[in-house]
Amino acid sequence: MAVLLGILIMAGILYAVSHHEESSAHTPKNVHGAVTVNDPEHNEAADRTDRKDSPPPTAKLAIIIDDIGSTDSGLDKMLAIKEHLTFAVMPFLENTERDAVNAYENGIEVIVHLPMEANGKISWVGPRPIMSGMTGDEIRKLTAEAISSVPYAVGANIHMGSRASSDKSVMSAVLDVLKKKNMYFVDSRTTRHPIGKEVADEQGVLCYDRDVFLDGKQPKSFVVKRLKQAGEIALKKGFAVAIGHAGIEGGDVTAEAITDMLPEFGEENIQLVFVSELDQR
Repeated sequence: MAVLLGILIMAGILYAVSHHEESSAHTPKNVHGAVTVNDPEHNEAADRTDRKDSPPPTAKLAIIIDDIGSTDSGLDKMLAIKEHLTFAVMPFLENTERDAVNAYENGIEVIVHLPMEANGKISWVGPRPIMSGMTGDEIRKLTAEAISSVPYAVGANIHMGSRASSDKSVMSAVLDVLKKKNMYFVDSRTTRHPIGKEVADEQGVLCYDRDVFLDGKQPKSFVVKRLKQAGEIALKKGFAVAIGHAGIEGGDVTAEAITDMLPEFGEENIQLVFVSELDQR
């Protein structure tokens, strides 16, 4: 009986040792052979460290400079910025082609700054503007000719246009042409009730709304403030579109403000991009 009891005790000991070794063999170890523990608190701390070390996602800011082709004021300083800017070039002017080519050759994106009928007595809308009284065929023909007059154009936005750009039939005809040419549209939102984005979405044309106007015969401090506002919008929604001007509306002042803001944009991970680089499709 004593012998049998001894045998049973030894068998139990051998089983316990064997089971422990088997469990140890399947326990995860690190590269140094130490046992690793699935510690939720340890993993959470590691995740927090990873998140802290990872840079925040880049916010994109597209800055359009309107009225190119109508004036040389501010062009040299704009070109000296050496960042991704978009120049909106007026069609049908003496310097239209020259300024579009110059912008393209200096690494600037080019779009057409379409003159459109405004409310009230606006003294300078530009040559051959799109008028709300035109037929759809007349608008499509004029839009196509405006695009043809601006070399390297990949999109379009609005010059003036407070009346014509709120007319759905006008915008539909303009967007017909842009769709055929695979060009994007920026609704400058120069009217109280802008409809460009709505009509563009209906017709399948890539369209962005202007978020901020930067200048308008204002001091540099004002333009800097507006650039900060544009940056905040970009950080909040991932991107923003701001519009400044060449000439007396902005010119050198706007160029200097953009230059001054570049370090802050860099610190906040806000990237200046062409409008075409906003496309998320």
